[in-house]
Amino acid sequence: MKEANNIIYVLVDPRTGEFRYIGMTRFGLSRPKMHSGLAENGERSHKANWIRQLHSLDLEYEVEVLEILLAIEDLPLAEIKWISCYRGMGARLTNATDGGEGMLNPLEDLRSKLALGAKESWTPERGVKLAEVNRAREYTPEDRARLSAAQKKRYSDPCEREKAAATQRGKKATPEARANMSKAQLGNQHSRGRKHPPETRAKMSAAQKKRWTPELRAISATVHKTNLLSDSPNQLLTGVEDSLPNKRRGRRQSAETKAKISEKNKGKKSSMRGKKHTSETRFKIAQARRAYNARLKNAIEQSEVTDDNSIT
Repeated sequence: MKEANNIIYVLVDPRTGEFRYIGMTRFGLSRPKMHSGLAENGERSHKANWIRQLHSLDLEYEVEVLEILLAIEDLPLAEIKWISCYRGMGARLTNATDGGEGMLNPLEDLRSKLALGAKESWTPERGVKLAEVNRAREYTPEDRARLSAAQKKRYSDPCEREKAAATQRGKKATPEARANMSKAQLGNQHSRGRKHPPETRAKMSAAQKKRWTPELRAISATVHKTNLLSDSPNQLLTGVEDSLPNKRRGRRQSAETKAKISEKNKGKKSSMRGKKHTSETRFKIAQARRAYNARLKNAIEQSEVTDDNSIT
């Protein structure tokens, strides 16, 4: 009878009959027998230490088959299942992870060793070389589709999204990092000419409506009026700047900034050139301008009344 190749096996301590290590293999019972040689050749792991302890007593572990599978792709999940099952029953397994392909949920001591090793091996020179390699790499459409599908699958899980958000929450980029990000965006035309689908536009609209509450609109208007009447173009009312979602809102650009923007836009064609607003849009613009002028006039009159009272 042909020997089964795709198996989940367990290494058993001959002294106590305890299950000490659960593994998977595509090569039958030849894989379980290799652990002994690896331990003798200096492998550094909890499992290898246990095997060397047995060898010091002239003992050898026993091998038992837990499950035989027909498909290779079923091995990782089966290994995870058996490790979880026996750990749940209190087995002192020497497995460093929860099983499956790769480093799934490594133990805390192994996680610390891996992190320390990564930090020690990481140098600025290595970072520069890695960045150069990544920049020089050309991704095929198939590569991009595969990476995109992987990211979409990962972040479709709400827990994964929250985990990623938590790592960035409260962090502030350094001036050097902000300068690098600004430099990287110069000349970036990735989104130029792209139009969001109706579903995306609806989500963006809903997010903005939720963001701008009546209270926030009132604060923003107050800040804007104060800046119009202030000698300092970047002055903000004390205590309200943190309430604004964007701290640039309500500020006026300096003459130098305006000059830079003007120089940058020279020769460029406006995206609105040749376009005509509909009658409804023109009516909305006129109404908004009238309301703005009325608020500005009221603010100026109130400022003059305050000045007269202070003189009197």
